Amino acid sequence: MEVFVAGQPSLSATTEAYAMKGKTKELWEYYCEQATIEHDPDKLMQLVKEINRMLEEKETRLLRVRDQASQ
Repeated sequence: MEVFVAGQPSLSATTEAYAMKGKTKELWEYYCEQATIEHDPDKLMQLVKEINRMLEEKETRLLRVRDQASQ
């Protein structure tokens, strides 16, 4: 996903930089923080869609782990 803001890196560039810093906070939490300060409705919608996608992926992973543990 690419989000371009004048004078700021794209979301994918931000994602890469964030991952390289070795932060323990999850990326979706970082995007949530960014969404709280975003003023452009289109960019906010892109952030919300990305957050939702990431949380759905996490939920799928957790359900898969739970199912494997119960077998």
